[in-house]
Amino acid sequence: FFFLMIRRPPRSTQSRSSAASDVYKRQEYMGIFIYLDLDQGTAQSQIPGILNDKSNKLDIWITAIVITWLENKQKESKDTWQLINKKAKQWLAKQSIDINSLQQPALTLLNCQQK
Repeated sequence: FFFLMIRRPPRSTQSRSSAASDVYKRQEYMGIFIYLDLDQGTAQSQIPGILNDKSNKLDIWITAIVITWLENKQKESKDTWQLINKKAKQWLAKQSIDINSLQQPALTLLNCQQK
């Protein structure tokens, strides 16, 4: 995976909660998720066209991917991520972004990355 935050848990733990915990630690105070070890060229080439007019489109895209990952791949631990998910969605709303418009492209990317 080219996203450090959405990686398989370390072999020593092999638990999904470890991966989710890594993601929680990467949320900024305003609600966006920061990314480390990101191949920005690859990530930018995957940004949906509806974000082209946004100056912070990579921040928006990464945040949408994390929200989608939490809601689709971490359902069993929803009680641990509800608040950070809400904060991220509020940040997207302040950017005039409807998360629903980004979830399908994000889910497609996530499913491709897991193969």
